[in-house]
Amino acid sequence: MKKYKTYKKLSSKILIFMLSTCIVSCTDLDEHPEEVQLSPESLSSVETLRDIVTGIYRKAYDGARWSGYYLISYGGDDITTHSSKNKLGFREADWRSQTISSDRTLSAYSDSYKVIAAANVAINAQENILTGDLKLKDIYLGECYFLRGLSYLHLTRTYGRVPIVLEVSSTEEPIKASFLEIYNLIESDLKKAE
Repeated sequence: MKKYKTYKKLSSKILIFMLSTCIVSCTDLDEHPEEVQLSPESLSSVETLRDIVTGIYRKAYDGARWSGYYLISYGGDDITTHSSKNKLGFREADWRSQTISSDRTLSAYSDSYKVIAAANVAINAQENILTGDLKLKDIYLGECYFLRGLSYLHLTRTYGRVPIVLEVSSTEEPIKASFLEIYNLIESDLKKAE
């Protein structure tokens, strides 16, 4: 009985703490996504470029660690889509009928474009980078070109024709590029990376 009373006191204290935290923490935030994006003008040192490249690798890792990134390999006999299991989201891939709004595709698609967007920030700001070891600048920019080219290769092999986005904050509606345009960009990026 004593344990029950102690547990009851403790649980009521936790409940009061949680409720007070929820009440105090509820606030409206005025968010303006266009204001929080890193602009190419703010990138002026090799150290900042290094930090951006580190972030790009993190975005690439986050996208590649989930199963949606490997859509191109779906449809094989080694993946089951038994309806009572958690593989139901793979069924469209087995049938080769997945779209951008399919269960497993949206995150893989958007994660690749997050890598591209971050690489574009660094690539578009390369003239502004004037301080630091300029040999490292070329190495980091090469990594940005490589990761952007790799992302476009992944996108086009998985989804076919995709939009090419090279501007940091373009307001234009992206249109699908031709395969030739996409592969020319991939080749160009990989040569610059080399």
